[in-house]
Amino acid sequence: MSTLVDQPGRNAIKRQLDRTLFVEAGAGTGKTRSLIDRVVALVLSEAVPLREVAAVTFTEKAAAELSDRLRAAFTSERTRAYAGGDAARAALADAALDDLDGAAIGTLHSFAQRLLSEHPIEAGIPPLLEVRDEVSSQVGFQARWTALRADLLEDPQVREPLLLGLAAGMTLEQLRAVAYAFHTEWDRLPTHVLAGDPPALPDIDVPPLATRARAVAAYADHCVDDADKLLPELHVLREWADRLAHAVDPGDRVSVLADTPRLRWTYGRKPNYPHCDLDQVRQEGKAVVADAKQLCGTVLDSAVRCLAHRIARATLDGARERQRAGTLEFHDLLVLARELLRSPRHGREVRAALQQRYRRLLLDEFQDTDPIQIELACRIAAGADAEAADWR
Repeated sequence: MSTLVDQPGRNAIKRQLDRTLFVEAGAGTGKTRSLIDRVVALVLSEAVPLREVAAVTFTEKAAAELSDRLRAAFTSERTRAYAGGDAARAALADAALDDLDGAAIGTLHSFAQRLLSEHPIEAGIPPLLEVRDEVSSQVGFQARWTALRADLLEDPQVREPLLLGLAAGMTLEQLRAVAYAFHTEWDRLPTHVLAGDPPALPDIDVPPLATRARAVAAYADHCVDDADKLLPELHVLREWADRLAHAVDPGDRVSVLADTPRLRWTYGRKPNYPHCDLDQVRQEGKAVVADAKQLCGTVLDSAVRCLAHRIARATLDGARERQRAGTLEFHDLLVLARELLRSPRHGREVRAALQQRYRRLLLDEFQDTDPIQIELACRIAAGADAEAADWR
């Protein structure tokens, strides 16, 4: 039987148990098999109790498979040990099988839940946690969004940005999408959305724009051919300029800006405009339309940012309420576990306790997981000496 090219690496996984290893390999090459070999070696060769080993994988299915394969491996090792008269090895295998059901072998979320359950006071949560599944989380988000939408529609502080945003083409469904994105990564809101004050709404000064549009549309009076194809385009621009000039309310002004016509400036024949430069007409017309769209976009951007600020605050309030109630969602588990290990007040003590509790950490399918995974692992591995800085 031929030896595998990477056999030295596979041997290192099973034998170099006092080293931190990073294993990179393609799908189907035996990474999980090697992880199982390392766990078995830690327990049977180094006498590390399985309850002191944490094996974190990506999905519930993968976690169940890992647990089943470890059970099969320890059962096989126990059988061989008894048959060979190795009572010490057999006892270690028996202990591992006893510990297996309660061992920290599961998903990143289940591991985070375990950390929080072991230190609820330090994490600021009730001793008994309820973790919502995907369906319950979706239902909870929809209920919160329905309440928030009603608040937005009634809150005088956001009435103006809401009206301007809707006038500029924003929809409530798009705001819902913003709220959902914030909900899924609420821990980033303080630094990415709420770091400063919401932007001020721009001055919607449209009279100069209307004057310029009328000036371009007036070139229609110089056309000597009623069949010229640019002529209807200039008439459309004139009608739009009149609407813009008569719009007094900010919402009406933004509505007209959002309805800036799409004009075909390639139309028109130069001989039909003997008293003006048609290229200049086209250039001025394009500039008016572009400036109208830019102003509308500026208003929309400022309105959405103001509303995002309000939505972000509500999202954080919701997350902290779930923390106080002990009714958590999957992302809450990760964020609160990380906050627990970062805590200036309790972090050092908790990290030291977890480092003693879990003497070995093994991460399966690392490339597919949340970046929080590596921070949790490193802080636990470093123990009390881990810095409390933000590692993102």
